[in-house]
Amino acid sequence: MALWDDLALNVMIELDDDAENLWDQETQVCSQDTLQRHYFDFFMRSFSKLPSGIQKQDNEFNPWDDNNPNPLSVLVDNAASMPSRMQMLVSQYAPELATLYFTKSDMDRARYYIRQFYRHFISSLSRLHPLANSSRFAKLQGIQK
Repeated sequence: MALWDDLALNVMIELDDDAENLWDQETQVCSQDTLQRHYFDFFMRSFSKLPSGIQKQDNEFNPWDDNNPNPLSVLVDNAASMPSRMQMLVSQYAPELATLYFTKSDMDRARYYIRQFYRHFISSLSRLHPLANSSRFAKLQGIQK
C-alpha cells in the first residue's frame, strides 16, 4: 500500500483535523472504542510513513515545517507531558515512534524506541507456550509492518 497520504487525510477528516480527538476526553488515554482504536492505528502508521510532508487532494505537496508540523510529532510532543499517554504510545507504537525520530535524524531517541519495542516483543514472545506454533507465527507476523 502506497496511499499513505490518502489514509492520513481521511483519518484527519474523521478527527475534525485535531489529533487530540484520538484520546478519550474523560480518561485522557486512548479510547477503548474499536473504531477509535482503528483510527489511532491508522493515524500512527500513516503519519510515520510521511516523513517529509503530505500530498493533499488537489495534488499539492505540503511539506512539514514550523507552520505545518507533522501531526504525529504534535501528538507525541503533547503526550510527553502525560505519563499515561506516553506509556501507551511506547508500549503499542514503538516502531512508529522510532520511524518518526529516525526521519527527524534523532538517532538516540530512535534507538531508544527500537530497544523498547525489542524488549516488549521478546517479553510477549517468551510468555507463549513453546508448542504454540500458530501463536508464535501470529506474533512474528506482527513485526512485518
